Amino acid sequence: MRKIELRKIKLLEVSRTLLYLLLAIFAYALQTLDIDIVKPLPLIPIAIIYAINEDGEFRAVGGGVVCGLMLDNSLNTFFGYSAFFLVIFSVFSSLLFFYLLRPNVGSVFLVTMVYSFIFCFLHYFFYYFIWRYDESKIIFKEYVLPSFCYTAISTIAVYPIMRLINRIRLKGDITIKEMIR
Repeated sequence: MRKIELRKIKLLEVSRTLLYLLLAIFAYALQTLDIDIVKPLPLIPIAIIYAINEDGEFRAVGGGVVCGLMLDNSLNTFFGYSAFFLVIFSVFSSLLFFYLLRPNVGSVFLVTMVYSFIFCFLHYFFYYFIWRYDESKIIFKEYVLPSFCYTAISTIAVYPIMRLINRIRLKGDITIKEMIR
């Protein structure tokens, strides 16, 4: 009886992680569409919400690395650039929501908005401003700021989907430590 319950728990955990991964792949596909509009970066809210919903910082690092490497590929940046920042954001938000905040739409939106602004500003700084492009102010106004706004707004769409995925849990009195054994 106990082995069946542990198998069911592990199967639910794997299926939940696969659903998160499918959502990240879908967001990556949306970011890489070949259309000439400013696109949001929904992989940032996905990484942060994944870190908030999962137990422990190590899983948060995994979500930050996967989403960060996908973001690197979609933005054509250096390998690991976005992953570095998303790992820091994921671990910090995991600890922040574990010790201080409750995960609701408002707090997740606020935290994601701050992280998105930091990420977009650093992307602008390292890729345009530091190299003194002639039109860097126009790039900031017409691409970086709208991308930041769309990314923050995409949190409102991503949060309910990830809450639905997070509800795939087995109800019972088995702890994580018992599941690992």
